[in-house]
Amino acid sequence: MKINIKVFKAVLGVALAITVLAVTLATVLHSGTRNGIIADTPRGAAQKEQITVLVAGCDRVSGLTDVLMLVSAKTDGGISVLQIPRDTYAAYTEKTYKKINGAYAQLGGEGLKDFVSQSFGVEIDRYIVLSPDAFCNAVDALGGIEVEVTRTLYYNDPAQQLYIYITKGRHLLDGNLAEQLVRYRAGYVDGDLGRMDTQKAVMYALMQRLLDSSDSEISYKLFDALGGRVDTDMSLSDIGQLFDAAKNTQKDSIFFVTAPGKAITAKKSGASYYVLSAPAMDELKHRLFAKEIGVFDPRGVFSNSTNSDFLKIYSEYSAYTVHSAEDIADSGAGIIDY
Repeated sequence: MKINIKVFKAVLGVALAITVLAVTLATVLHSGTRNGIIADTPRGAAQKEQITVLVAGCDRVSGLTDVLMLVSAKTDGGISVLQIPRDTYAAYTEKTYKKINGAYAQLGGEGLKDFVSQSFGVEIDRYIVLSPDAFCNAVDALGGIEVEVTRTLYYNDPAQQLYIYITKGRHLLDGNLAEQLVRYRAGYVDGDLGRMDTQKAVMYALMQRLLDSSDSEISYKLFDALGGRVDTDMSLSDIGQLFDAAKNTQKDSIFFVTAPGKAITAKKSGASYYVLSAPAMDELKHRLFAKEIGVFDPRGVFSNSTNSDFLKIYSEYSAYTVHSAEDIADSGAGIIDY
């Protein structure tokens, strides 16, 4: 599959997609009430120079998070996006299921934020968790998004209520089809990592649709579409800070990286996991986050002491690439191949 779109725009889309909610809420809250909605979020503390937000997106049936990322934004400009693969091994519970995409269902939004903050050794200020309906409704409120798919996508999973069929070509996708696209991963060579790249491209298309819209009511429509479908602890001051960061950020100060590590299949269970590299993660967090609260993984929740293959990946350094939007644009890397 190829999505003919500049990678740097996809990276920008990730950062800006996070601010869709911020811009929408800011517009509504500063314009008064609509349909009985009032600004009842608590006021945050004094504005910080940098705010870090944990962003997650849930699937439709199980409550697992198919999307998990840390977005760190500086008020005077600069956004870093760290994507965490959904299959990342993480011992957030005593139960046998140890993939990080199950942590929200077990811990809730505040608990997930605390777990990632303590385990990564960085301060996370706020969290946002969006339901599939929030995404679908946002796409529909914008009148759909335009995406080009270079081969037909087909996949059925009745247990997940997931039925994917998108033909080859350029499409104006409604919310249902857009959800199918961001959830598809069966045909990618690198599985979930391929899907993560597609999600970035779709988020960019979503933001482009918002920016291109001439509908004066679009902020209210998005607010209504997201109402009751977002779990967040963000305050009005946090929303303003994200808005300022997006407004002040240029492409040479937008950075994107996937959490370093390697995919592995457990020999006994046959389950697929992504194991983080502790040395690389400890190094990376120094580069991305302004306020650290300790070393990476002080409790060893991302390692499995009973599995030598897991421990090997965890203890060794895994190379990673931090992409700046400007560098990618200059290199001409405009096609995402799967």
